[in-house]
Amino acid sequence: MGVYCRVVPMSLSKICIGFLFLFLAWNGISRYTNSTDFEDYYSASQMFMAGEDIYAYEDIAKAQGKIKSLEDIFKPEMAPLLDKLMNQTGSYIYPPTFAFLLIPISIFSYPTASLVFSILNFISLVFAFYLMIQYFKPYTNQNTLIVACLLALVLNFRFLENHVNNNQVGFFLILLVMLSLSTKRNYLSGFFLSLAIIIKLTPAIFLVYFFWKRRYSALFYTFLFLGFWFLLPGVFYWDYNIKNWINWNDMVLQSVMKTPVFRAWKNNQSMIATLAKYFIEFADPINQANYKMPWIKMNPESVIRIFNGIFVVFGLLLLHLLYKARILAKYASDGRVISALFVLSVIFSGISWIHTFCFFLFPVIYLCIEYLEGGMSKWNKIIFWIASLLLILPNRNFVGEGFESMLMMFSVLLYAGILYFILLVFYQEEN
Repeated sequence: MGVYCRVVPMSLSKICIGFLFLFLAWNGISRYTNSTDFEDYYSASQMFMAGEDIYAYEDIAKAQGKIKSLEDIFKPEMAPLLDKLMNQTGSYIYPPTFAFLLIPISIFSYPTASLVFSILNFISLVFAFYLMIQYFKPYTNQNTLIVACLLALVLNFRFLENHVNNNQVGFFLILLVMLSLSTKRNYLSGFFLSLAIIIKLTPAIFLVYFFWKRRYSALFYTFLFLGFWFLLPGVFYWDYNIKNWINWNDMVLQSVMKTPVFRAWKNNQSMIATLAKYFIEFADPINQANYKMPWIKMNPESVIRIFNGIFVVFGLLLLHLLYKARILAKYASDGRVISALFVLSVIFSGISWIHTFCFFLFPVIYLCIEYLEGGMSKWNKIIFWIASLLLILPNRNFVGEGFESMLMMFSVLLYAGILYFILLVFYQEEN
């Protein structure tokens, strides 16, 4: 691979990177009229302005009270309520502040708002990618860095494309995390990280980084700004804001924490969803039936205990990495820790759809640089290639729709993440 860096002109690598970004930009902008995940954000934001129930909490509670058996679902009087639930924003699962922050673009028609969001999304990806390049720039030569970035884009391209097609929020989160990590000003680090956390909880794992770096002021500002973001919508809608936070806690946060079957469907590649697919009946009834799952029937409480045990093991491995990183060079320590946190944010999220794995962009760039510079031992390289193969394998363009479906049901993307994490923790230099 070191030879590859010398043979492939840097200009050609840059052209390929530019082409991939242009393709992503066109793919997103050309689909702005399509129904995407942004439609849930857009509807929730409009309902926030109107003071309506953005989580359909009351309607869901009403439906639960009326449906006592399967036959109740088909009663004529249930039709209006079920239709309302199916077409409402019950699928909006983000904190209420995110719906509030989207008000400036939700005042436009859906196509216009979708286009604006798609453009901002793409700009966030480009800026985040630029910050990653700037992070790695002092520690490697430019040709190696550009080739590593190209390889990382290729390995992650399906996730980036899926994210663009769904007009999701992940690129904003990556940008906010990179901004928080890049600045030396603690109040800015706290501001950016708190904004990422208030949109989606998973970036909270980067609090570990600031604690490890002993940047306690950054932690203080993060919690201070979290309070600000929590209260901000209440300046205009105090009682309504509190009600939304209570509903979000009941409908989403508690559901994720207490039950492993919360959206444990085929494409959810998170650890908790995978355990649910493997061991709990009706976690994904359609796809489980196709693959004779669950393999072993367990109750949700037992699965939660298994998940907690796995979480503790990964936590101990992370502590081992943090301890080792104290004696490494700055680039090796910081880059490895940040990469591990990006990977863990996906593995232990309650929901990790295909597009969520765009968070692997930073760690894959890091590992590609290590590979190209010849720092990896033989076993490191084997683990790297197995993980990378698992990352790109579940794609119907390569293996067909049926095999892709099976691989996704078995959560091979989760295992790619686990292998990357193991590689980062137990990385051994060639010499």
